[in-house]
Amino acid sequence: MRTQRAVTIKMYIKATCLMLLSFLQISVVNGQDITPQIKWEVIDRFPLLRKSDEFFKILQFTENQSLEDWAGKILANNQRMLKRVYGDRLYCTQNRVNNDFPTMWNPCTKKYDPELFAKPTKHKVKITLSPPPDGTCEYKIGRLSQPSSYRTEIKKCSDSFIETIKYGDGPTEIIVDIKSLNKQFSENIEVKDILLFAFGDSFSSGESNPDIPLKHLDKPLMDIGENPYDGIKWLKQPHDFQNANQSRWLDRTCHRSLYSWPILAAAKLAVDHPHLVVRIASWACTGAEIPDGFFSAQGNDVQESQFSAARKAICINPDGNGSQFNAIEWRKDKITEWRKDKITSKDKTAHRVELKGCANPSDRIRNIDAILFTFGGNDVFFGRVILGAIAKDHLQKAFSRLDPIYTAMKKKYARTPEQANARIKNPKIEDLDSLGTRYLSLAKAFESLGVSTDHVVQVQYPNPLHKTNGELCYSSEHDDMGMLTDITEKEAINIENKLIDPLVTKINGNSELYGWKIVTEHLRTIYQHGLCAYLSKIERQKEFEFPLLKGGVWIGSKPSDYNHYEERGRWFRTPSDVILGQYAGKFLHLTGAFHPSAKAHAVMGDSVYSILLRNDLLGIRKTLETPTTQTQDEQLESAIK
Repeated sequence: MRTQRAVTIKMYIKATCLMLLSFLQISVVNGQDITPQIKWEVIDRFPLLRKSDEFFKILQFTENQSLEDWAGKILANNQRMLKRVYGDRLYCTQNRVNNDFPTMWNPCTKKYDPELFAKPTKHKVKITLSPPPDGTCEYKIGRLSQPSSYRTEIKKCSDSFIETIKYGDGPTEIIVDIKSLNKQFSENIEVKDILLFAFGDSFSSGESNPDIPLKHLDKPLMDIGENPYDGIKWLKQPHDFQNANQSRWLDRTCHRSLYSWPILAAAKLAVDHPHLVVRIASWACTGAEIPDGFFSAQGNDVQESQFSAARKAICINPDGNGSQFNAIEWRKDKITEWRKDKITSKDKTAHRVELKGCANPSDRIRNIDAILFTFGGNDVFFGRVILGAIAKDHLQKAFSRLDPIYTAMKKKYARTPEQANARIKNPKIEDLDSLGTRYLSLAKAFESLGVSTDHVVQVQYPNPLHKTNGELCYSSEHDDMGMLTDITEKEAINIENKLIDPLVTKINGNSELYGWKIVTEHLRTIYQHGLCAYLSKIERQKEFEFPLLKGGVWIGSKPSDYNHYEERGRWFRTPSDVILGQYAGKFLHLTGAFHPSAKAHAVMGDSVYSILLRNDLLGIRKTLETPTTQTQDEQLESAIK
């Protein structure tokens, strides 16, 4: 009898709770939710830009939107939107200081502002009640670890306010007393501040994707001649484009872009997660190899190696401390001579050196949370081999001395897929041209900077030689300045089998050898957007055409009509794209051809973003967690108990 009565009482309580919950749900539906939440976000979440909030608004970044979707919908229709960030062009003079520039990178000194790497002591956060109740609220704010630090403030409940939060000493608690509801709520605020370093070559620098593309004026002086290359001579005329219309870069020398995948991935982290501060410094540079670029300066225009610059940024002693490790540098005493149509050179060879980092935490200003990079392509002369198959023989001969894309100057360089393959598969550790030897020295360098192996992220190189359906490119029907007509199916297969696939396999092996995270997800998406891909057969000719002039009339399109970030089937740059979007002022300067477009970089950025979160490489999982909401049954059981 007692048992039956207990069951009846329990059922009665459950029914009463159901009625109460139903009433509360109706209140919420009618917009009368009386349970506001304390929401907060860091004000300056992306310190690479001095005005990061403005940067996000200009780029129209939306929380949880993929970078691929953003590139196709926003960037494709607003190719010069970063002009508002750069403002007037600033020339390098003795009077320029870091604050004159919109980013933390100083293009005059070629260094980042040390403020980017400083260990933070505080952050400003914006605090809001949502939905905002009526009346006034009493806030108590203080450090959980310091009860005496709490202070009280009275504010309108509907007003957001800015609070400075100390960093590195545990969470700050905010308690709000909502007078109109006679309720109290609390929230703990703890900012996570992370630092990312990016290194690499043109595939990491963002080559071919200037922050502000070139905009030509339609004022040529000559028509097309008999020579198929005469049609571009109008680019030599000094009045063709004004200084204000030239392409703009984060770093002009290295063709480092804000649209590169490392910076896009970091920006997405900051946009999607308002409790994070994401700092990134990229030293990636077009043309860089592991010995010539990472361990030693590339040349006159690049005065410092990527490793040296990173060491100065993060190590207390700019020359490093602790034990030495084996690195590979290029000798600097070799001379290249130009004689008629031949290049003679005393080989600029690699040699071993001993370097120091700051592996001990006490020797570092702060920790590096992750390293992002691509290296290896230039070490086996990836671009040179592909160019050898794509470009006409007479074009290579004509311009081999005018543009760095046609020859790896001052170095022994691979000319064929077989020669590249030998460098990839060479097992001899003593051979400094072996890609395996170079990766080993790179692993030692990362370790010397105090970065654990599982926090090193290497991105795979996508294959540019594919059509829309994923088949290999061959025998293009489209002129594109005569650059894509010579490649045969046999050549494309040979490049894939001897160069691209072995390079992919070599990079994948670094996961087992060194514990690095290898990013491959983007390869599936980019596979169908190679150099020969197009959106539709109807638009095919238009996607590949180059503005030409006859009788004072433009054929096809005018140079000023060109949109460098327009949605296209191909996600790799043709020579025409480079001339129209980033022309550097030298005749037929085609550095950037056959490189990934901003759309490809966006896809790579999405893949890097995904692997950083999935593996919790940044230690931010706790920061991103949100309180779980009890289900109705759980609430009922709690009420019954």
